[in-house]
Order: sequence, then structure tokens, then C-alpha cells
Amino acid sequence: MNQRNVLILVLLSISLNLVLMRMVSALEGDFQNPSFNPESTKTFSYYPGGEVQMARTARTWVSFMIDETGKTYAPMIEQANNDRFNKAALKWVEMMAFEPATLDGKPISTWNRHRARFNIGYGFNSPQVRTKLFNKHNNKFNLEIAKVSPDQKKLQKYLKKMAGAKHGSQLAYEYISLARYKYAAKYGSRDDQIYALKEMILSNDRGMAVLNGDLADKELLRLTIEAGYYGEAMVLYQELIRKQNRRFEQAVDSNFGESMQKISDLFTSDKEFIRNITIGDSGYSFFPIAKSNIRLEDIAGQLTKLVLRCERQYKEFEITQGSAYPILEAWGKCQLQVVGNPDSKAQLVQY
Repeated sequence: MNQRNVLILVLLSISLNLVLMRMVSALEGDFQNPSFNPESTKTFSYYPGGEVQMARTARTWVSFMIDETGKTYAPMIEQANNDRFNKAALKWVEMMAFEPATLDGKPISTWNRHRARFNIGYGFNSPQVRTKLFNKHNNKFNLEIAKVSPDQKKLQKYLKKMAGAKHGSQLAYEYISLARYKYAAKYGSRDDQIYALKEMILSNDRGMAVLNGDLADKELLRLTIEAGYYGEAMVLYQELIRKQNRRFEQAVDSNFGESMQKISDLFTSDKEFIRNITIGDSGYSFFPIAKSNIRLEDIAGQLTKLVLRCERQYKEFEITQGSAYPILEAWGKCQLQVVGNPDSKAQLVQY
């Protein structure tokens, strides 16, 4: 397949769903979100050559800062269902231009995030969609995992072959993500399940991802609450209500209202809460900030810096165990990135 003969689409959420964390007080004054200039990325056509040949696609959450002139900087991959596209997603962000955010009419630097969609151009009804080889590995995986005692090595082999096969369309990653979740639910930790569910939701282009007859978002929220990841839980809860257009807010509250009220009370109290963190293969982990001070304790391994991406501030700190890092209310809502060597661990304390 020749790259020049393939319709390559790099699609993004033009609606610019700014899924921004509202857990630090909103900015005082008249705050206006940045406005994306679609002309800025019209010439963007970078698509990894090997992925073109194999007709593979990608979905990627990427966050970044936008300065007072509308230029992007400090991009970060939050999650991708195909990490071969990470470099392409970062290049795409570099080309993006905005009308900057404003506060009382004055341009300010701010944080943003977008979902990038890399498509090869085949429609859902194309005969190229989900090739025979991909289907073969997918079917073998599903037959194996349905057994009373599946062969774990076989499952791992099928997952690897599914990811490496020629795909044909974005549908393939919906199947891969579901398979990865099934594997994580049987053999993985709760964190593995949370990551796999996030990938399921990221990979879905056809409405809301469904798991066992219910929304995958609900299972993700349940696991996140159980894990004590309260900042992330509040974001997921707000996003779940937004996705359901608030019509089903009462139904959501019947399942999660009591837990979310306790979390909300914790955020407004003087109590500390602790989030255990582990640095992933990317060299960083990231978290929403819900309180006005943070510190890192029980550091094991090598952590190098903290990066705050806020509504009105971008700030880097060197890490010192036990040191306090204040989050000023004037900065608005914030996301924290902890940078270090893979598998390094610590406790993030918010208070």
C-alpha cells in the first residue's frame, strides 16, 4: 500500500470538549476558553509509514499549554491505544494554533486537552475493515478466555498478534481494547483494569462504550472510587453526567451519589488524602489536583520533577521528599505531572 494512494485522515474533536478539572475554585472574573483555529493544522499529514502499510489507526488523549499568543507548548500524551502514533500526536499539537484564553478580556496562558483521531480512510462498510487475519486472532482470543481455565500465555500471544496484524479501520482497536480489558479483569490488578477501561472509552467512536450491558464509564468510576483515586473519580463523575446530558444524573447519583458526596466533603475539609503513584513506561504519571497543597512522601526510585499545568499557570518544581508545594487558588484548576524513572513509586499527599 502506497502512502500517497491512501486517504489519510487526522481527525480531532473539533467540538473541543474541554474536559478540564473543576476541583480548584474557578477563576475570578470573566474567563473565556481558547478557540482553536482549524486552518493551523490543515497541512498536517504525518502518519507513521509502517502504520499506513498495516492500515492501523490510533486514538490519543494529549494535553498541552496554550500561551498568551495562542501558541502551544509542553505537550504530554495522556493515553494512546496505539503508542506508535505518540510522536505524530505531539507533532500535531505543535502545529495547532488558538485564539488564546482571556480573563477579563486580557490574553492568558492556559491548559487544554484534546482527543486526536488518526484514521486510514476506510469506512465501516469497507471490505478492508478488520482483516481476516485480525479476525482470526480475535476469535481465538475470545474462545480461549471463555474457557474455565484459559491458557494465559495463549491469551498474551493472541493480544500481541491482534495489535500487530493489519487492521483496516478504527474498529479494530475497539475489539483490541475490549480484549485487553477482559484480560486485565481476569489476570490484572485494579490499576490494570482501570487503564484498560480508559482505553476502551478512548477507542470508542460510536457513542458511549458499553461493557456487560452497561456503560464502561460506570465501571471505571466504580473501580476508581474503590482504589481511592478521588481526584480522578470526581473528574470521571462530572464527565459521566456530561456525557448523559444530565438527563440521567439522578440515576447516576443513585449509584454513586453517596460516595461522591463523601469525596466532595473530603475536598472541602482540612483532611489529607493520599494517592499511591507509580511512574509508567512513559516516564511520568499525572493526576488532577483537588487541594491547595501537595507533597511527595515515601519516594522509591528516581523522581526528577513535578510539572503543574493549570488554567492560569505552568510551573515546574524539583522534587524534594516531604517538601510542600502550594497550589494557588488564582492558578485555577490544575493537573499535576510527576516525572521520573519507570517503576519509581511515591505517595502523593494532598491537603
